[in-house]
Amino acid sequence: MLESLDPGIIDAVVGGHNHNIVHHWVNGVPVVQTTSGGYYSHIIYLRFDHKTNKLISDKTLIEGPLPTCEKIFKNTKRCDFIENNVDTGPLVQYSFHNKEILPDKSLQMIFSRWYNEVRKMKEVIGYTEEVMIRVKDKENLLGNFVSDAIRIITNSDFSVYNNGGLRSTWYPGDITVQNLHEMFPIDNIVTTWKMTGSEIKKMMKIIQKGKRGLYQISGLSIKINPVHEVLDIKSYDGSEIIDNKEYTFAGVNFEIPFGGDDFENVISWYQPRDVEYYGLIRDNMINYIRSIKHIRAEDYIDPNHKRIDIVSMNLKNSKPLAFNFLF
Repeated sequence: MLESLDPGIIDAVVGGHNHNIVHHWVNGVPVVQTTSGGYYSHIIYLRFDHKTNKLISDKTLIEGPLPTCEKIFKNTKRCDFIENNVDTGPLVQYSFHNKEILPDKSLQMIFSRWYNEVRKMKEVIGYTEEVMIRVKDKENLLGNFVSDAIRIITNSDFSVYNNGGLRSTWYPGDITVQNLHEMFPIDNIVTTWKMTGSEIKKMMKIIQKGKRGLYQISGLSIKINPVHEVLDIKSYDGSEIIDNKEYTFAGVNFEIPFGGDDFENVISWYQPRDVEYYGLIRDNMINYIRSIKHIRAEDYIDPNHKRIDIVSMNLKNSKPLAFNFLF
């Protein structure tokens, strides 16, 4: 659009919604956009002729992306944590134009009126030794922890949790009630339903291959190939899942019975049976973390016994595989 317009029609553009950082010029027009989470901002300096009130376009400047947090990671200069074995360094005080960022006193006075109202959100309910972040392409600490909690809370055989229901990151240290509201802002309800072994196998094959896969699981052990086709599925203890045996499966109502995300392709053939509700996922997780206090990676991740084992595809030497899925 900017490339098709004559100069001077638009002086600056602030974009949004698609979560990508943009900081450049198009056809002489400054264009800025920040990512989700409120981590960064930009400044556009527009200079005017005070006599004519006209913009002096050749003196327009843009600055950014600028961290909007009080502290940044020393090595990356970012507010947000980076995975992939990057040494982010410790959190340090952020400064802007060599000046330390300090709270505005007038704003502090305004917010102080509401401090007691939000005090309960600051309650520490547990502690994590590791970064807990949403990961979509493999089993991970956060996904395993949440799916385990749902299975244990409901005393179910198996559980599943959709990645879209995880909306934040927990860093090493205290976990507060506020952190739970940030991680689970959607009022999904912990739910159980009954399924036969053959229905479970069919469901797993559909959702893990779906647009929103991989789905985090508990009580199960599956082998999949790099394109998320399920090759084998067993109970996590190694026992076979019996086709005609009925099991209790747990998740949230967004999945079953609502049929959100790839579960839309499950409720097209599966009529939910014996559905029971256990309250909001957020409230259940708050109570669960209060009960266990301490989250350790070794309690939820076993590199020698994976829940989701992604195996390579060797087409040259592979043999046809037979599976007992019922469709």
